[in-house]
Amino acid sequence: EELYYNGKLVETKKIEDIRVYIGNVISKAREDKNITQVELAKITKIHQADISRIEQGLSNPSVKTLDRIAKGLGLNLKLFLEWCWEK
Repeated sequence: EELYYNGKLVETKKIEDIRVYIGNVISKAREDKNITQVELAKITKIHQADISRIEQGLSNPSVKTLDRIAKGLGLNLKLFLEWCWEK
């Protein structure tokens, strides 16, 4: 997969790598806020098992799901994705 930022090709990555990376960022953000997967599941109304799969990079979450998770972590999706990009 080609990764673009502001319309420019910046990197070529496998989609699996991107899923793992986003999952790691979600896990880290959740832990930084001292929220368990169960608590995040209640906040977002996303099953805990789904959150676990996303954090492990085993799932390909939709933008809507990422938005719900970001909001559950007190972030907006744009800032969340920018934070993912910078890490």
